[in-house]
Amino acid sequence: VEHIEDDVAALKAMGECLKPGGKILIAVPAHQWLWSAHDVVNHHHRRYSKATLAAAIGKAGLKHNGLRWFNSLLFPLAVASRVAGRIRGKD
Repeated sequence: VEHIEDDVAALKAMGECLKPGGKILIAVPAHQWLWSAHDVVNHHHRRYSKATLAAAIGKAGLKHNGLRWFNSLLFPLAVASRVAGRIRGKD
């Protein structure tokens, strides 16, 4: 949903495709402060915090069973890359 300008409308449309009791697995990039040229190249409109993703899900009329991080092992590398990019003036 990070690639779609109106993420709430996209989530709502996904929900309308579900059978009763159906589920959607959503994986999105985390932390707006990690925004970089990588996001621009990949045509992202945003990154999400747990709060902003929960808000979009709620506005779409959906409920979530919990929000969890994954790829946590790569998080320090992502932060280091972002900081290095800022130091070099590339982001």
